[in-house]
Formats: sequence, structure tokens, C-alpha cells
Amino acid sequence: GEVLEMKKCGEIGAHGLGVVDVQVAPDGRSVASAGMDGCVKVIDISGDASDGFRQVASIDANMVEAWHVAWHPEGGHIAGCSHQARVHTWDSDSGELLDSFSTVEKGKGLDKRMVMCLQYSPTNPLHLATGSSNGSVSIFDLSRLHAPSGPSVSTPVHAFPGHANTARALQWMTPEVLVSAGDDRVVAVHDCRAKNAAVAALAGGAPGGAGG
Repeated sequence: GEVLEMKKCGEIGAHGLGVVDVQVAPDGRSVASAGMDGCVKVIDISGDASDGFRQVASIDANMVEAWHVAWHPEGGHIAGCSHQARVHTWDSDSGELLDSFSTVEKGKGLDKRMVMCLQYSPTNPLHLATGSSNGSVSIFDLSRLHAPSGPSVSTPVHAFPGHANTARALQWMTPEVLVSAGDDRVVAVHDCRAKNAAVAALAGGAPGGAGG
């Protein structure tokens, strides 16, 4: 069939180095991007493209590289990954840092724990899923950030077997089922209702996989 040509509506030179991720806000009016320059940008794309898109916030993420960003399901702020095993959240309008926490419990070291991807739960925005360079896939409860006592936010509420290599991508299939993909050629489906349970793993040459 006929291949239709796509028309570029506009662009903005947002980063000093390569852009590795871009995510659209829930209201469809803004995008957030992460770059290898360690910056996170928020850009308003709701206006007339002929007038140029407007940069709302430029955030120095204090990282060597920023690999992934995620919008809060209700908008208003964004989360980003850190090469030091940390997750940061910012106000998407002002760029103000709201919170920062380690995904590694104190005393357990930071080796091979760069956070590569993250996604908020679509129905529980206090739950944030992360995938790391050591292959781990975890869900953290953000309500613990400012709790006066009890478990640290660095202790995940779910910790899945994950991947043999870096976990690269996450998507929620349903409010209870999380899908992850990794450098080990595996796409894993995790049931968040059961501790450490994987529904399925699909991969060429992987155990339980389809082969190929």
C-alpha cells in the first residue's frame, strides 16, 4: 500500500548530548526528555508549532547521564533515574527537586545498580517500578519517603527475579501486572499480587522461552 509521508510539526534543540528518552504528559500538552548530558527538560508542545515550542523547565539532574523519565499519572511532576542507584522527582513546572531516594538499602553498596528505567503505577501513583543495570526489577512505596518510622523507602514492596543483565524497559499491563525487558533477551511478566512471582518469561534461548 501507499506509504504516507509524515510532516514534522516542530522541534527544539533541548540537550547538549544525545536524547535517550521522551515521555508525554498525561494531559498531552507537555513532554519530558532525558539526555546523556545529565539534564531533564520539560517542553510545552501545546502552542502553535510555527511559533516554536516553549521550554518550561531545564533540570540539572546531577547525574552523569539521565536515562529515563516518567510522568506522575496525575501530572504535575516527573521522576528520573540516577547512575548512583537513586530516583529523583521534580515539579514539572518549576523544575524544583521534590524528593530523592536510594533504591539500595544502606550498607548494601551501589555496584551495578544504575537505575535504567522507571514507571509509576497507573492506579497507585505512590508505587514506582524501577529496572536496574544489575537486572533487578522492583516496586517502591513512595509513601515511606517521609514516614517517621517503619520500613525505609529503599526497601521495595516487591522485588522480582528480574533479568540476567540490565533491565531496559518497563510497562504496566494492568494495575497488578508489570512487564519488563532486558539485555538478556527476556521479556518478563510479573504478578504484583504475589511476592517474587513471574507469570511468564519470553525469550530466544531462555528457560521457558519460545526459542529462536
